[in-house]
Amino acid sequence: MRIVSPDRRSISLLPLNWREGRITHFLKKNYLLFLTISFFFILAFFFISWPVVAYDTDIWYHLSGGRYFFENHQIADNSYFSFLSPAKNWYNYYWLFQIITFTIFSYADYYALIILRCLLFLATAYLIYLQLVQEEEDDFKLLLALAFFVGSTLAFTTRELLVRPHLFTYLFIALFLYLLEKKKKLLWLLPLLGIFWNNIHGIEYPVMLLILFAYLAEFFWQGRKSQEERSGGKYVNWQLIMTCYTIFLTPGFIKLLPTPFEAQFGSGRFQFLYIDEHKLLPWEKIFTFSLFPFSNILGFIQNTLIISFFAIFLVSLCRRKLRISHAVLFAGAVYLLFQHTRFCFEFFLLSLPMARQFIQFSSGFKPSKKAFFIILSLLMIIVPLLAYASSFRFRPHYPLSSAVLPTGVVAFLNHVNVGGKLMNDPNSGGYLHWSLHKNYKIAMDLQMSIFSDNDFAQVSNAFCNENAFQDFIRQYDPSFITVSLMYQSRFVNFIANHGQFVPVFLDKDAILYVNGEHYPILAEGYRIKTIDPYRIRDLDIEKMDEEKKGLVYNEASRILQIDKTNPVANWLVGNLKILPRNYEGALRHAEIVINNQPDLSVGYIMKADVMRELGHHAEASYLYQMAVERGSAPDIKTLYRNLFIVYNKLGEYKKAYKLYFQVANPFSVNSSYQDIYELSLSAAATGKIKDAIVFLKIAALKVPREDIEYRKKIDDMLAYLSSK
Repeated sequence: MRIVSPDRRSISLLPLNWREGRITHFLKKNYLLFLTISFFFILAFFFISWPVVAYDTDIWYHLSGGRYFFENHQIADNSYFSFLSPAKNWYNYYWLFQIITFTIFSYADYYALIILRCLLFLATAYLIYLQLVQEEEDDFKLLLALAFFVGSTLAFTTRELLVRPHLFTYLFIALFLYLLEKKKKLLWLLPLLGIFWNNIHGIEYPVMLLILFAYLAEFFWQGRKSQEERSGGKYVNWQLIMTCYTIFLTPGFIKLLPTPFEAQFGSGRFQFLYIDEHKLLPWEKIFTFSLFPFSNILGFIQNTLIISFFAIFLVSLCRRKLRISHAVLFAGAVYLLFQHTRFCFEFFLLSLPMARQFIQFSSGFKPSKKAFFIILSLLMIIVPLLAYASSFRFRPHYPLSSAVLPTGVVAFLNHVNVGGKLMNDPNSGGYLHWSLHKNYKIAMDLQMSIFSDNDFAQVSNAFCNENAFQDFIRQYDPSFITVSLMYQSRFVNFIANHGQFVPVFLDKDAILYVNGEHYPILAEGYRIKTIDPYRIRDLDIEKMDEEKKGLVYNEASRILQIDKTNPVANWLVGNLKILPRNYEGALRHAEIVINNQPDLSVGYIMKADVMRELGHHAEASYLYQMAVERGSAPDIKTLYRNLFIVYNKLGEYKKAYKLYFQVANPFSVNSSYQDIYELSLSAAATGKIKDAIVFLKIAALKVPREDIEYRKKIDDMLAYLSSK
């Protein structure tokens, strides 16, 4: 209510503190809305802009399974792509996911998968928000709820980047819990959701049953105490029981029932020894907290959440504030957590209802309005931006990063198109049987519901042990072998003893061999004779004679005719063009590598070398720094040395001096006297005369007597600097 004073000023009759409260509430509500929208925008922007990256190759065997369904009008339930014997039959518990992903992929390629991944993640995050955050709460509770929301959402980031059935599982877990905790009137949806869940990712049905059992147990316990305390009455009870029976609304449900327990008790019970996500979660990892470098922030958040949920459980138990349903959920979550590392994400979701209950009865300091808005901004904007910017600095090629995929091997085999058996590393199997023509069969992929521990041991050991290799080729007689980098150091020790296999193609991280007894013309026509596939990093092109340069050029060019984006061949050809000063040609190859492998250092180094030769030192400096930031340079010392030269050309002597310590530690026994001499000159250029003298004396200790030239250089420089 307002009145007008004699001087025409408006006066409110409402209490001042009431007006301020309304204004504060309005600002709080609208600012929270703005920050929430901004937070989800950050999530969406990152997930849309980040490509499909082959953290594993599972998505491709899912696409292959979907293609098989539409081509054969039946669910893929056998090892149709593998030559291992005997043939495998299995229960395909993610058949509906395969149909969904293949269908959308057929319309928009990898862009469709990126959009699907983003939508599922945002939907899961929004359900977590609805479950945790209540805007009408006091400031402390609201901040606590938002902290759990932001932490839980960010903790899922790396897992949600994989386009796999668990994306739907996380969504279904969050949706089940939201309906059971907040929207009991919509529980009629649970049976329908259960049908979809059990057919999209049926192996997770024990998690669904755990959730249903937790709330059924609470329902029956309340019913023992008082008829009035039953939450939702018999209606809730029957909806949950009906949902339990949805596991039978799957094709071949009898085979589904034992599937989740194969990893513990069946033919794959040793998967925790060789598959990363199946490994046991060590206690010491949970108590490892490291914020620096900031790229560790997501791991820090995950560990903090795990410790926080255990603390909440203990506090709730001591205060007798722990609901039966939450206790059952947490007990199941803990069991899952210590089964496999991948189950930590189920642990987070199943612990959220307990965290919400804890927030309701918690109390703490009341922050000032200024502190409240600052903390709110840090939680919703700064933390996610810092996490994503530090953990995902260099975006790979969009929409698909082929950095660790055997795209060159696939290009070659599809180019010659002769068919046959391909002995392969299981890690790349999913991509191979999706991308290769149908007349090729591979050994195996990592669908461990199909293959056993023995299958994995047989294939992986064949790359590392000659006896295992001989047994494998005697049994299967493969036409092709693709050797991954992880096996090359051992494989090279015995492959020379088997002359029928000759190298015919180099991929970025694999070598392809052909069986000359099967395809003699192919072996002779494509045989790599000059390039040593196992010593690419050690090649010194400048020291090659002209004849060898020509042979290397021809072999690398032949690779590029089949795989134009091959980074190894582009690097060889580009560097061979730099020497005769064909800079334009070298730049073309550098740009090809940069455009297709922007997260690798090779293309930037090659382009920087060209810029340095052309005298464009500022641009060369920038490119060399880009290469250093990306790491994994073929020759890191040469990279630092070239950047050192460029810094000196630009007159940036302090940067040059600091950098050269990366090349020549004067107190290392591995540092040459030439490098230490260069370091002393760099020190002198920055005015560090005493340092330069120390380094020169160390260099003098290492100079052999016959190197008169360098001995004189060092003596002259010592005399000159000592006179200063």
